[in-house]
Amino acid sequence: MLDTEPTSSPDSSITVLQDEVQRKLGGCMLRVQQYERLMKAMLAGAALEGTPATIESTFTGRATEVSDKSLGILLQNYFLEEFLVDSSMNSNQVEPAGMSAESQAIAAGLPYLKFRFQMQMEPEHFEQTKQTLLKLRDLRNEVVHHLLDRFDIDKESGSLAAIAYLDACYATFNNHYLQLREWAVSMENARALAASIIKTQMFEDFFVSGINPDGTVDWPASGVVQALREAEVACAKDGWTLLDSAIAWLRINHSNQIPVKYQSRTWKQVLKRSKQFEIRVAIDPASNCGQTWFRSRAVA
Repeated sequence: MLDTEPTSSPDSSITVLQDEVQRKLGGCMLRVQQYERLMKAMLAGAALEGTPATIESTFTGRATEVSDKSLGILLQNYFLEEFLVDSSMNSNQVEPAGMSAESQAIAAGLPYLKFRFQMQMEPEHFEQTKQTLLKLRDLRNEVVHHLLDRFDIDKESGSLAAIAYLDACYATFNNHYLQLREWAVSMENARALAASIIKTQMFEDFFVSGINPDGTVDWPASGVVQALREAEVACAKDGWTLLDSAIAWLRINHSNQIPVKYQSRTWKQVLKRSKQFEIRVAIDPASNCGQTWFRSRAVA
């Protein structure tokens, strides 16, 4: 009687090994994609600037900008230029020619926020890290584009060698991903700390209102002066603004800006102490009472 039980053929054993190669390759690619996605998320929030009204769109634009970039471009053009920096190098960027968005905002009396999260390294450590990351890029390209050139997976020996190689590659990709995640956590902790500081009264007083910790006021940059300038634009008549009209406008549009915040009793005292405005008093013919008018001083 003939033995009819199926027997494994050489081809079936090769197929099993090839399937394992594909599974290992898939695992490597998933880890690389996770690495790239995390890096893009970090880069989107690592450098933000703008007014309160535009900073969200800046983040969206930044996220869109890096969304379609390859790992090589992310590393060379962004990550190694903006996030990881050599501590011996001046990281300040040169402003482009012409009036920047920051200058325009300041000229318009708007608060302008700038956030930049970086990881500074000593020159030797930075160079070592840079070369390691560039090797990661090269390894990713090698796995994606040249695996079959390097290993003949139609042969058992080639498939076994490819499996061992992909195991080593995954270990490398995974180690880089875990390190990047540590950096991301550090960046998020720094961002949370910055956010908590921004919510404090001291931050608002200093950066928004122009009130120094010792109680002195940076009058040209103060919130109350900026608010008065806006009221001036809204209420001016023949180049001068009636203080009573400005006060009424401020109560509606800048209710948080009040004289007592700047250690002043009256709005007229704010105008005098700031030294940013010309003041004149005129008699109102209808009431026969004095009226205070003001206008911004000409810039020297």
